[in-house]
Amino acid sequence: MRKIRFLALSLWVCAFSASGTGIITWSSAGISAGNPDFLTGVTTLASGPQYTINLPQFSSAFFPPFGTTDYLSVAISAFSALSTMTDIIGVRFSYVGAFTDPGSASYTDTAGAITHGTTTFSSSTVVDTINFAAVSNIDISTFLTLDLDFLGHGSAAISQIRFDIIQLRAVPEPATIVLLTLGIMMLWATTRRRQVRA
Repeated sequence: MRKIRFLALSLWVCAFSASGTGIITWSSAGISAGNPDFLTGVTTLASGPQYTINLPQFSSAFFPPFGTTDYLSVAISAFSALSTMTDIIGVRFSYVGAFTDPGSASYTDTAGAITHGTTTFSSSTVVDTINFAAVSNIDISTFLTLDLDFLGHGSAAISQIRFDIIQLRAVPEPATIVLLTLGIMMLWATTRRRQVRA
């Protein structure tokens, strides 16, 4: 009887896993900056539905050199591993920074055809989410600037950017549930007959 219960549980787990969200793959990130020094030491990490960019040198505590701007832009694409599964329904943008008053930063986020206009912040972590109709892949971009006051006071730094893909959580189709249930009932009936004969 224990074997039957274990088998039944395994079948249900497999059914829900197989019909769950697709694995996310990422393109290479295109990163550019107004000051080439901002890109020194940049590292990236793709881990499932999350893509992280570490920026050890994206900071400003003085006016930018003549002819440059304190900005950084990122463009990347995310794909559901099952190209026929439209399970991507949103992107969460996270920024980790450090500021001293009156320094701040601004971002403009885009996912597909949706853009969230320029937003200024000076908190250590800020999150912006863009939701949309389900798709199998999405183009993502962000444009960041570091801002000081007109006298160059304060400091601003962004040390990390994270993109998190939001996915639908599917459930097994009714036909799959019916077939699994019938299979489990047949296994139980077969085991029961053997026990009665014994």
